[in-house]
Amino acid sequence: MPKPNPFTPKSGWEPKIFAGRKDEFEFLDKKLEEARNGRSDHFLVLGEWGIG
Repeated sequence: MPKPNPFTPKSGWEPKIFAGRKDEFEFLDKKLEEARNGRSDHFLVLGEWGIG
């Protein structure tokens, strides 16, 4: 049986750090700025289960 994901909503656990995502944050900031200026694109965020 697989172990439960400790970072599911309302589990009572929260990750202590959120690091190593500089490129992803820059991408998201760029897309948010573009949306503020009237240009919006769709994008999909994928990752392995529990990756956060």
